[in-house]
Amino acid sequence: MSFKLSETTQGIKWINHFNGSDKIYAQQLLDGITWISSNEFSSTLRESIEEHAKEFKGPIGLLIERELRRNGHGVQRFYKQKKNPKQAFGAALQPIESKKYSKHQVGSEGIIASLATELSREHSSKFFLHPTVKQLKELKIEAFFILT
Repeated sequence: MSFKLSETTQGIKWINHFNGSDKIYAQQLLDGITWISSNEFSSTLRESIEEHAKEFKGPIGLLIERELRRNGHGVQRFYKQKKNPKQAFGAALQPIESKKYSKHQVGSEGIIASLATELSREHSSKFFLHPTVKQLKELKIEAFFILT
C-alpha cells in the first residue's frame, strides 16, 4: 500500500505546526518516509538476515537492540561481570524488557524478537538468540547480528 504520510489526518495536523516555508520541508520529510506493514517488515528483515548469514560458516548470535535502563554506573551491562579477573558470565539481558516497571510497553523490538526466535528455532545450529557466555565459548560464536 503506497500513500503519502503528509496526506493523512495525523500528517496534516503535524505539518500545520510549522510556519511558512517550513511547512514545505515538513511535508517533504513526511513524504520521504516509506510506511510498511509489520508483515512486510518481518519478511524483508528475515530475507536480509538469511542472506547475510550465508557469509559466515559458524554460528551467529542474534541480539535485539533496544533502549537499556541506566543504573548508578551508567548503562546496564549486557552480561553480568566478575571483577577479578574481569570476565563476563551467565545469560545475556532479556530480548524484551520494559524500561519502566510501571509501563509494560513493547515496540518494534517485539516484532524483531519474535522473528529472531523463529529463526533460532528453525535454524537451531546457526542462530542463537541472546546467547549465554557459555554458548559463546562452547560454540565459538564469533559473528553477531544486532537487529534493530
